[in-house]
Amino acid sequence: MDNVWDLQAGHSTYVAGMIYARELQQGMLGTAARRDKFRGVSRQWHRFLGFGAGEGGQETAGSKRKRELFDSVREEARFRRFVRLRMMNIGGALRTMLGEKAEFRGIQEKVIRAIIRGESPIVQVTGTGGGKSLSFMLPAFCSPEGVTVVVVPLVALREDLHGRCQKSGIDSHVWQGQGANRAAAIVFVTPESAVTKAFQGFINRLQARGQLDRVVIDECHTVLDSERTFRPQMGVIGNIIRGFGIQMVFLTATLAPGDIGMFYGRMGLDERRVRLFRERTTRPNIRYRVRTVRGGQEEEDKVVCKMVRDGLERYEQGKVIVYSGQIERAERLAQALSCAVYYSKVDTAAGKAQRLRIWRESGRAIVTTNALGMGVDIPDVRMVVHAGAPRRLRDYAQESGRAGRDGAESEAVVIWSGDWKEKQERIGGPGRGPRGRQGRQGRQGEGQGGQGGQGRRGEGQGGQGGGQRGRQYRGQQDRQEQVEQENWFDDGMERFLKGRDCRRTVLDGVMDGFEERVGCEELEERCDVCRVEEDVDNEGRIEGKQVESEEGERDEEMEMMYREEREWREDSLGIEGSPGVASSMGVESSMGVESSMGVESSTGVESRQNVGSSPSIQGSLSIQRRHRHDVERGYYGENGRMEKR
Repeated sequence: MDNVWDLQAGHSTYVAGMIYARELQQGMLGTAARRDKFRGVSRQWHRFLGFGAGEGGQETAGSKRKRELFDSVREEARFRRFVRLRMMNIGGALRTMLGEKAEFRGIQEKVIRAIIRGESPIVQVTGTGGGKSLSFMLPAFCSPEGVTVVVVPLVALREDLHGRCQKSGIDSHVWQGQGANRAAAIVFVTPESAVTKAFQGFINRLQARGQLDRVVIDECHTVLDSERTFRPQMGVIGNIIRGFGIQMVFLTATLAPGDIGMFYGRMGLDERRVRLFRERTTRPNIRYRVRTVRGGQEEEDKVVCKMVRDGLERYEQGKVIVYSGQIERAERLAQALSCAVYYSKVDTAAGKAQRLRIWRESGRAIVTTNALGMGVDIPDVRMVVHAGAPRRLRDYAQESGRAGRDGAESEAVVIWSGDWKEKQERIGGPGRGPRGRQGRQGRQGEGQGGQGGQGRRGEGQGGQGGGQRGRQYRGQQDRQEQVEQENWFDDGMERFLKGRDCRRTVLDGVMDGFEERVGCEELEERCDVCRVEEDVDNEGRIEGKQVESEEGERDEEMEMMYREEREWREDSLGIEGSPGVASSMGVESSMGVESSMGVESSTGVESRQNVGSSPSIQGSLSIQRRHRHDVERGYYGENGRMEKR
């Protein structure tokens, strides 16, 4: 009689015994041994096709898998791919990809040649708009058979890079957490997706086929912002990509020398092996300004709206980006300006992409948070306005770098109420000031509540209430701490806002460690600090020229006046004006003859002529008085020439 379990499986008990129990009825040289061979062939096909390579095999941890014939073939194909890449004329490939007028800028060629040579790890620090994306786009364009994985922290940046690859003729794919994915010359993925098992399986299949060439972390400085509650995946991305065992490239525009050590530590890099390339952070075509207003956030918003409208009128074809630190404020400003708003949760991924596309094609102004702060390449942004000052200079360097990416004159303006000093003093620094004291009070309240639970029932309830109040108070302090941290400025941003030094000097000193700059240089847009100094110098030069011109005119008048005086003296009084001869003004002559003004003569006879009786002599006295006045004022020297003392 057939077993009900066999019948439920769709076959009789006799069939079950003949098929499923065959291994018990035959020897090792029979069908079972052949089945093992079939299983081995299936594993090889799985490895070749990338279907869970190695799963279900007999390899143990630490053991070495037997090399298959196709492994050698794949390694040889990968080697030939790198040889072709090294022999490639990258200058010609650049012109093919971007046009006949395209050429390398800054350190682009050095970085790309290092990537082609296979050096790893590589860290490239290039200012915003410096063309960092070319470091992975050009090698992928030259070697489309390989795969470059690019980890990007922002959805807007990912979509922007994907669109640029398509325009350049590069096959690219955006990894989807749910949906079909494929290999391409460039695969874009977010940190959240890069740590999933699905993506790890995708990487394993690429490696099994010998297609994976390199992994790139774009905007790699964001690993410094990774915390337990904010993008924790960025904190472990270093361990994951190191496990790939391939070339690693890190790109950023804002990695200060003071943050290098922390960055290497979080990414697990050996500083001795890193190849670092660095350029200036500041942009020569951006005019940096800070405007301080009174009246708090409401007054800030009024000035922001006015400045944006003036900018749109001044730059008829350009765009304006307004950055806000809070979503509510961004929405309020967008409503006041009647423009688009953008932040991380404003819409779905498709909806956000559509918002950016509309603004890029037909919009003028947009209000956003830091969700649009990195990597988005929109060339005709003429003005970037910050409604309130950013907390960190690193963030400001990124966001202000959205302006002028086409090389045209642009400006970046910070509008804030200037109350940083009051906030800094009130907060007292991290871990200091009223925050720490109030936090301790909250913890004490919670502890007292616990002690109250040991007493009578009524006291215990009171103690529990005290503990609950303590926890609520501590929660309020945590929220207050978060708000205060949002208002806290780092040292670099504080220096930038104070304006005691040139804005570029602060940016270069903090972000690049370049301390030799003293101000905005030639062929650079002058920041507001340098413009003030230049205006003062110009006013001084103008005043100096006016004084010199006035003194020159006075010199000519005085010379003419004294020349007329000498002519009158010679013609009217008959006294020679040569040196040693007394003038009509009573100076003793070389012969000792008294002048007409009563000076004793050589004969000792005093002249009794009335000085006031001669109009000509009276006029000469008037000239004498003017002469003495000018000498006292410093306009006339003792050598007989006009001079300014």
